[in-house]
Amino acid sequence: MNETSPHLDIRWVLGVLRRRGLLILAAVAAVFVLVYALSSTRDKVYTSNADVQFTGATQQLLTESGDRPSNRNINLANEVYLVTSATVREAVVAQLGSDAYGEVRNIGVVQVTNTDVMRISVSSTSPEIARDAADAFANNYTEIRKRDLQEIYTRQAEALRNTSEVVAEEIVSLEQAIANDPNPNSAENEVRRLQRGSLISQQSSLQNRAFELDLNAAERASTIRVAKSAGLPRLPNSPTPLRDAGIAALATLVIGIGLAFLYEQLDTRIKADNLAAVTGSIPLLGSLPVIGTRRRFLGLLGKRGAAPRELVPATSAAAEAYRAIATSLRFSALGQQKRRILITSSISGEGKTSLTANLAAILAENGLRVLVVSGDLRRPQLAQTLGAVDIDKGLTSVILGDEQLVDVLVSAGRSDEEAITLLPSGPLPHDPSVLLGSDEFGEMLTQFEKAGADFILIDCAPVLPVSDPLAVARHVDGVILVVEHGRSRQGELAQAIERLQKVDADVIGVVINAVPGDSDLVYMGNYGYSAPA
Repeated sequence: MNETSPHLDIRWVLGVLRRRGLLILAAVAAVFVLVYALSSTRDKVYTSNADVQFTGATQQLLTESGDRPSNRNINLANEVYLVTSATVREAVVAQLGSDAYGEVRNIGVVQVTNTDVMRISVSSTSPEIARDAADAFANNYTEIRKRDLQEIYTRQAEALRNTSEVVAEEIVSLEQAIANDPNPNSAENEVRRLQRGSLISQQSSLQNRAFELDLNAAERASTIRVAKSAGLPRLPNSPTPLRDAGIAALATLVIGIGLAFLYEQLDTRIKADNLAAVTGSIPLLGSLPVIGTRRRFLGLLGKRGAAPRELVPATSAAAEAYRAIATSLRFSALGQQKRRILITSSISGEGKTSLTANLAAILAENGLRVLVVSGDLRRPQLAQTLGAVDIDKGLTSVILGDEQLVDVLVSAGRSDEEAITLLPSGPLPHDPSVLLGSDEFGEMLTQFEKAGADFILIDCAPVLPVSDPLAVARHVDGVILVVEHGRSRQGELAQAIERLQKVDADVIGVVINAVPGDSDLVYMGNYGYSAPA
């Protein structure tokens, strides 16, 4: 995205959504259907709840400190352990039976907010088992909890009574000692009487405390109860196909949009919104649309077919695009001597040969004398594109001295009135760059100029794979670089421009090929491009 044009940000966002929207929506729909189908096939699970209430002093036993808390929160860590303990579970299994208990899916324990109520939830594929199991857990837990509370106080009371009996024996022993002393008023008897009084007081205190513990045992056991029995669930709480599918679809939508923008940020292919960032001050001479149904179809599959090896119809939309490029080329040459034009690309398959042939046809259509040179001495296709076939001599034949220039030139084009003079490639040499960089090739181009050629268009091999265009660059007035929308990489184009500039080649413009019909790329003369307002 062009950082100098912040107003294009929203258009970039909308462009990403438009390009990737159908794919994202397709993924969302597929995930929705898949999750809905999978969720629908899961077993139905029913959940039933039973409530256990803690009141009064019992609550003190359920807190960490042992004191009555001000926030009335139950220590659920202890209670969850007790509800699901082996003792309670064994009692539930004995009540329900092992087969029925085997259908229990999940047991949950939560505290109802701001209350002394603990809710026991049991899930099962059978609503009856869910209900019966919830009641069984609540009832057995309550009974075992009551029993445990009673045992705590009963054991404490029993310990106090045992101590009281020991004290009673000591009292009896002191009384016997007092009775057997011959001097009832002796100092030893006075001490014994004081000890007996203290033990009697201690015994009374122990008996009172044991009695209080007996009362507490009954009281605290009565403060834990089943507040609400479990009901029979009518509807399953899972699965929920519509909700599950909706959540999955929403997550897919968010992830899909995120991945689309991430892909666009990481994608270095040339597009309308990043071309200027690579070319800099080099103008865009024009854009060419995707040509052919097959090419568009392959584009939908993420592939690219080869550009058509023929001249486009004179009345087609593509021909109008070529006319716009021809106009840009002619205006770029105003006041300058730019007859020799090298047409190349960064990598192969970007449409340089098609541009050379069709641009020549459009210039000839305007009455200009055009000569095209098949300078791609590695994979020549220009003659075939112009409709010239069965040519076995040409450029290399002349440079090597095997043929005269006038004998290898052929006429091509749509009609005799719009004829183009073609210099075919001839036999392919072992080292094309040597021939193309030779003085003989430069003298040949000079002869064409003296013969009155208005434009000499040279189709040459790509810049990055070979050095042929760099050799030709010393003989031409300007270079046109062809890039393919959505295929050429920014780094490849930048490297091609750098290589040409290192040999002092004048890159007069860039042509972007295979632009989709829905692209925001709009031709803006010889100065660049922008999205429509």
